[in-house]
Amino acid sequence: MAAIAESLIKEESKGLARFTENAIRPDQGGTIGRPITIEANFFAIRRIWRQIEASPEMGGIRAVFDGRFSAYSATKLPFHKIEIVLDSGKGGGKGGGKGGKEKHGKGKFAGPMVAKLTYVNIIDLTDLHKFLRREGPLTSNCTLAMQALNVAVTHEAMSRFVNRGGSVFFQDQATDIGGGVEMWKGLFQALKPGRGGSMFANIDVAASVFIKGGNAANVISSILPREFRGRVDHRDQVKLDRMLRSATFTVTHRGEKFKKRFKVSKVSALGARDLLFDQNGRKVSVQEYFEQTYHCNLRYPHLPCLGVRSRDGDTAYFPSELCEIEPGQKYTKKLDESQTSSMIKEASQRPSDRMGFIQRGMRQLDFGNNQHLRDFGFEINTELERIPARVLPAPDIVYSGERVVHPDNGGWRLSPSNKAFQGATLERWGVLCFETERGFSRTQMQKFIVELTETLCENGLRVNNRQPNTLYVNPQARVSTAIDALWTDIGRKTMGDPQIIIVILPRRCETYADVKSHCEAGETMGKMTQCVLVDRLRRANKQYYGMLGTKINAKLGGTNWVLKPDAIPFISQMPTMIIGADVTHPAPGDATQPSVVAVVASVNKEATRYVGRVKAQAGRTEVIDGFKYLIYNLIKTFKEQVGHHPRRILVYRDGVSDGEFAHVLREEMVAIKQACLHVDENYRPPVTFVIVKKRHHARFQPLNRHDADKTGNCPAGTVVDQVITHPTEFDFYLQSHSGLLGTSRPALYHVLWDENGFSSNDIQQLTYNMCYLYARCPKAVSIVPPVYYAHLLAFRARHYLGFSDTVSMHSGGTGSSGKAVHDGPLPDIRVQRSVENKMFFI
Repeated sequence: MAAIAESLIKEESKGLARFTENAIRPDQGGTIGRPITIEANFFAIRRIWRQIEASPEMGGIRAVFDGRFSAYSATKLPFHKIEIVLDSGKGGGKGGGKGGKEKHGKGKFAGPMVAKLTYVNIIDLTDLHKFLRREGPLTSNCTLAMQALNVAVTHEAMSRFVNRGGSVFFQDQATDIGGGVEMWKGLFQALKPGRGGSMFANIDVAASVFIKGGNAANVISSILPREFRGRVDHRDQVKLDRMLRSATFTVTHRGEKFKKRFKVSKVSALGARDLLFDQNGRKVSVQEYFEQTYHCNLRYPHLPCLGVRSRDGDTAYFPSELCEIEPGQKYTKKLDESQTSSMIKEASQRPSDRMGFIQRGMRQLDFGNNQHLRDFGFEINTELERIPARVLPAPDIVYSGERVVHPDNGGWRLSPSNKAFQGATLERWGVLCFETERGFSRTQMQKFIVELTETLCENGLRVNNRQPNTLYVNPQARVSTAIDALWTDIGRKTMGDPQIIIVILPRRCETYADVKSHCEAGETMGKMTQCVLVDRLRRANKQYYGMLGTKINAKLGGTNWVLKPDAIPFISQMPTMIIGADVTHPAPGDATQPSVVAVVASVNKEATRYVGRVKAQAGRTEVIDGFKYLIYNLIKTFKEQVGHHPRRILVYRDGVSDGEFAHVLREEMVAIKQACLHVDENYRPPVTFVIVKKRHHARFQPLNRHDADKTGNCPAGTVVDQVITHPTEFDFYLQSHSGLLGTSRPALYHVLWDENGFSSNDIQQLTYNMCYLYARCPKAVSIVPPVYYAHLLAFRARHYLGFSDTVSMHSGGTGSSGKAVHDGPLPDIRVQRSVENKMFFI
């Protein structure tokens, strides 16, 4: 062990120095596939190269501001430090007092403000020019120059329109999605380097939600689900407070010249006619006060009032109909199901509609008359960039008996003639129904069992028991008690360990999380389950039962289909482990939940079976803590399943932003190398490390209609590695799936490290072909299955975190000392040994 420890230290030292530069593109790009031309939402930027003379006075200099700390000018500033006195524009004025009583006084920030500008540095664009022409590396000067130019492109739009993040939004593109919330469409803008010395403006459709603007009485009426005439109940008041607290508004009773803005601190439970306050020893209603003081005849005195906290701690109330909520205030709460559905429907656009919206939005941005861009010497083309692309050939799907199916545009249909490549045997199972017999009768139950067993047999599984144990329980019953009772009953009647329980749920509810947490992360023996919804069973057809069967077969250890060995030579030629890794973080502002790490790895020669490991980690760091222990555990499991260690490793890593590439590569590659050395001092398999990105704004549409699928999208297998890809590094866009709704989003694959010597053709074709191996459905998916599985596993682990405060971990792996990776207050995540090496997460 001492020799291994010494090797680990040496390898870590060398690794920190080695893994610092991303892989360079090994060729000019791929050549396999049918060539097509596409249009992308990238717009060429043309440099004018005119000499700009420095202005001797500040008044002659235009600067762009990033909205935070930095400003940039195209000309040299004639000062080192300067202070500019600004009028705050926040004078005093009358407002509402306690219960409607008025207060006088100045605002908190009244008086002048001083802006301090400090000259920092001159940005030399020479490095950027060299980088774009592939004559030099990506340096810190390049990054700084790109940052400045990005601000120059977005500054004008950010100043004119409502903005959020890197996008601007147009009020005339607002859609009411219910509950006092609007969805606004807008445009995302960013500057991107391309190949051949080009720069592009990547402009895409953006959508975000805002609190509905306008008269507060109308907004309140749209928030509450019913009309009311008096006091709102506690539930409604909480809902109004949740929606409107901190929203800004103006008032109408003081005339058009009164522009002071107020912030909601509270929404009253009583309406203006019933809300009383003390005025000179007499109880006066808010309605009476405003009628007497401002001659306001309220039309809706029963509606709640908006409260504003004054400096002395009192609350002043305004009748809602006299308040105008300002539009464009972001809404950060979680949308309900109805709002989410409406937003998806409104945001979904076919490629031609999406590109049309972008081009119309560019006219609003009016780049042609943007003087700031002119100062920096830029013009932005208004035409979509035309790019050469290729459609990769799809692999053949192989079923039992060497039966071959040819996919059509990324998919194929399940059929009784296609038997599972390796069908599992089902004999010890049961059905647990969390629904009353009135909601799902025994006749319906029996029909479900018959249809399912028939379909499983048609698809190549062996169902030796077609009359499984069934149990109805109250929907409010304790999940663990019900599952354990049925599990015990199945074992007693079949004289063996149960294989799986089908759990019928009345609707999407917390019961699902309880089922998965108890069965997979509980303190008893792990139990395999498959959940289904009553509504889906009522309208189920043969394809639905077939899809359900693919999950059940995979969970029981079967294989639904494989690819021919020549379709995945990198995997079939020698023992190869494919890894998918992801880190998911809690919602913004949630300090109670940790981040979750999920890592999966293939454990058979066809790369169809995967095992997974999960762990919690503190903070929102993207680098996986304890990655070497997870990889070590997976390598050992690979040997247990296959018979020997993997001879090469391919990692697909999700969830990493551009700015984190270097850090993640350095730390996680070292961790992988250390894990290998921990297996054996001489174990050094070659590793390829690929980042997978879905959160980007590149969208494509075919230039020629005959190249489009039925949704107007590019066909499955479209790959782009020219023009808009990285000037020097090894990346490519791949749209591996067929279009279903709206505009398809390609995945961006970025090879950061490659010890396996991939060519563009090899990595592109392998990645695309693997997308046909997703076990849950007969179609190519949008990202490689190991990443998809890591997503599913991370999502599942979120359920475990809410399950028990005493859950312990072994899946996170242990070091040589046998101690757990985390001994602190982090909630540990245990996946029971009886299920952890099965595909329980699909």
